[in-house]
Amino acid sequence: MSQHATQLCVILVNEVYGELSSRVFHTLMRHGRLALPPLAHHSKLPIRQIKHGLAVLIQQHLVRHHTGSEDNHITYYEADWMEAYVLLRSGKVIMMAEQRCGQAAGELVSNLLLQGHTTTKDLAKAYLAVAKAGGRSEAAAVADGESTLVQLDATLRKLLDDGLVRAIKADQLRPPTDNYNEAVRVVNSMDIHDGMKGSKKNMQFEAKVRETLREWRRDGQDGQKGVKRRLDDGDGGSRAKRARTSLYDGVSTNGYVNPSMDHETLPNVDENLVICVSFEKYSVLSRNQRLAELVEQKIGTVPSAVYAELLNRLSRKIPRCQDDLAEEDDENDEESWRTDGPTVSTIELTTHLSPDIDLASGIGKAPPAPKLPNGIKRRLDDDDSDVDEGTGKTPEVIDDDAEDDSDRDSDHHHHRPAVPALLTGGIHLVKQHLQLLAAQPHRFVSQTKSQGQGTWAANFNGLIGALKQSSLEDIIHARFGSIALRIVRVLSTKGKLDEKQISNMALVRQKDIRATLTSMHEAGFLELQEVPRDNVRQTSKTLFLWFFDPDRTRLMVLEDMYKTMARLLQRAKKERTLLRGLLEKAERTDVVGHEEELLSREERRTLLVWRDKEERLLGQLLRLDRMVELFRDF
Repeated sequence: MSQHATQLCVILVNEVYGELSSRVFHTLMRHGRLALPPLAHHSKLPIRQIKHGLAVLIQQHLVRHHTGSEDNHITYYEADWMEAYVLLRSGKVIMMAEQRCGQAAGELVSNLLLQGHTTTKDLAKAYLAVAKAGGRSEAAAVADGESTLVQLDATLRKLLDDGLVRAIKADQLRPPTDNYNEAVRVVNSMDIHDGMKGSKKNMQFEAKVRETLREWRRDGQDGQKGVKRRLDDGDGGSRAKRARTSLYDGVSTNGYVNPSMDHETLPNVDENLVICVSFEKYSVLSRNQRLAELVEQKIGTVPSAVYAELLNRLSRKIPRCQDDLAEEDDENDEESWRTDGPTVSTIELTTHLSPDIDLASGIGKAPPAPKLPNGIKRRLDDDDSDVDEGTGKTPEVIDDDAEDDSDRDSDHHHHRPAVPALLTGGIHLVKQHLQLLAAQPHRFVSQTKSQGQGTWAANFNGLIGALKQSSLEDIIHARFGSIALRIVRVLSTKGKLDEKQISNMALVRQKDIRATLTSMHEAGFLELQEVPRDNVRQTSKTLFLWFFDPDRTRLMVLEDMYKTMARLLQRAKKERTLLRGLLEKAERTDVVGHEEELLSREERRTLLVWRDKEERLLGQLLRLDRMVELFRDF
């Protein structure tokens, strides 16, 4: 753990939870895994205060703990710096929940962020207490409480379906090392080796440990396990009837509440389910936004909207961006995303597209058909070359695959149920948009199957790798100039080269690149390897090879970002301290909204300057966080 990242996390914990919690957290970050007595010794705090700080940190998942059975039941504590860093993204998570699931979802996520984790039963009681407060009649309070429960149940189910809220188990509050040791103990109790020896035995053992950890994580994070099962879920023939009669158990579609329903629990969610906010899912959705923005820059608005919906369909099957428990073969196989990754069909994508998207506006006219070998020209009428704006259909003669699909559909038309007009009129347009995305140099999508209208997948690793490389090149260009950017691209393509080879390939004179190479080497962006030609190791008989390591450079850039973010927060705190009296006065309830009458001209001017300065500091902080997302989380 680096010094600047530790400093940034301690500052964030101090800003949100106070000095006591930050001192305990800082001690754990500095000294690592500790029990309570050494924690009190290193932090110079009494044990009673340490327990109060640990209670807050454990509730907020900032500290993990484990009580061992082999050490006389001693509890050890370990800080989780990643959970501390994501405190910076709380506002982004709330805003994303509001955009996807409504304002009530944003308020629910905000409450969960304050609580850390809680049971749905306690959450329902808290919402009921707020709804019944106000001195109204008992009947009105009961009615408001019932409607609050129905709204809370619907909002919570939306968040569970989207993955922004997830279930959590006790083993997920343990340090990863303890979970791994427990999985090793479980696997050791099994006889899985079948007489194998050596490296093959170790590989099978490690694969079994990973599979055990994945199973534990899957059981704990499957939000659907917290949804109550209806009595007739097993009867497939009664689903349509259920959809027509009742939306929730005990609550009919017209708002009538069954008197037998428990008015302090949610209708469809398990009351003992422990839930928390999933920052991993937020990273998935944020990655979708970045890729959709890239498509809009490269192609246009309409293909970007189609691609955003495709990523939204795929993200329902992706709980996190980076899986540390993935199979090693899948990590090394660059084409595994085609066969093992999530896919979405063209029909499913067209069904869920917004009707406000004008699919025809994003597709240009097809070029004239070339002359056929037998001398017969295949002509397109003017009416066929244009898209019919009334129906949204494309000319079937342009796409031979579309002709085959339409013929196949017409042959089996009586076997298919009715489909929406958008699906029948726009499916070929959607397919053309997907083919356009697949034909780009970045290969935003790739077709995995051609049956029906085809299924599609996205190569997230390749796309994010291209984004990382582009962002890194932008940083190098801004710091060292265009010659440095040319050198980096040459070294990324060719590998290790000496100064003369770089000069020839970059088409730049040697004396012009020498100063740039030296400055980049001093800053850590380039590395130098000495290769002696003989055992004497004389300088005149030594090759100096320059090379560029993108992974190491990204880590170095991340360290610079952590340092800058910590300095920004410290500067904002210092400025806030200097203006403490004025800020406290401006935040008083009797002053808010009456600044013109209760504040002097000089105070208003100072307050305006501070707010502008704070906005610029926090804006720069969020821009740096976007870079951290790209380099570390995606």
